[in-house]
Amino acid sequence: MTDIQQIGEERARKTLTLLEEEKGAAQKEKELELRFSRPARQAEKVTFEFTRDPALLQQYYRIREQMYNDVWHLTNFDGSEDEFDRQSHILIARIGKQCVGGLRIGIKLPRSTAPLPMEAAGDFDLRKLVPEMKLEYVAYAELSRYAFLHEYSSHEIMAELSANIRRKLLTYDVHYAFMKSPLIIARRHRVTSAYTGEIYKILSKVNLPEHEEHEGIRMVLSYIDYTDELGKKKRAAKVQKPAPEVEKTDG
Repeated sequence: MTDIQQIGEERARKTLTLLEEEKGAAQKEKELELRFSRPARQAEKVTFEFTRDPALLQQYYRIREQMYNDVWHLTNFDGSEDEFDRQSHILIARIGKQCVGGLRIGIKLPRSTAPLPMEAAGDFDLRKLVPEMKLEYVAYAELSRYAFLHEYSSHEIMAELSANIRRKLLTYDVHYAFMKSPLIIARRHRVTSAYTGEIYKILSKVNLPEHEEHEGIRMVLSYIDYTDELGKKKRAAKVQKPAPEVEKTDG
C-alpha cells in the first residue's frame, strides 16, 4: 500500500467516526424531543420548598442522575452532591416526604468573582460572553440541574416552580437568571414562561463551549429577565415607605 492510499484510508476512518458521532448526537436530541413533547399526567398537590434536609436532597440527587442518564441518554453523569450544591439554594418539589423534582439556584452578586456552575464547567465568564447585558453591574443567577419526574412536570406545576424561583431571586435583586440546556428543553421552558407571563429569551447565536459532560448534545444559553419585576418591587417599596416625621417646635 502506498503512502497516498494509507492517508486516504485514514481520512476515511476519521470521516466515518465523525459521522457516527454526529448521528449519535442527533439521535439523542430526537429522543429528548419525543420525551418532552409527551403531556404530563395530572399530578397530586405538590409542595415546594428550599431545603437542606439530607433525605430530600438525596432523593433529588437520585432523580437528576436518573433523568440525565436515562432521559438525556448520557452515560457518565454523576448526580451526587458537588461543591456547587453546597454553595447554592436547592429548591425541591415534594408530595409528603417524597421528592418529585427540583433544581439548583446559584447567585452571583456584582462584586463576586466566584464562577457559577456553567462558567466553571465551560471556563468562561458570562459577563464577557454577553457583554451587551452589562452583567458586571447587576446580580444574576444560574438555574441548573433541573430534574422532575415526568408525571410532575405539567404547566401548572412549572408555573408554581417559577413563582418560587422568582420570589427567591427578587430578594437578592437578581436581574437575569441564565440556563444552559438542549434546545428542545429551552423551547419547552419558553412555552412555560409564556404561560407564567415571564420574559424568556433563547440566545441561539451565543456559542457555548463544548463540555465532555454533554456527550455531544448541543447546548444553548437562555435566560429569564426580571428587570421589570425589580422595577415594580422598588416602586412598591417607595410607596410603602412612611414619610419622615416633621419635628415640631414651639412657636
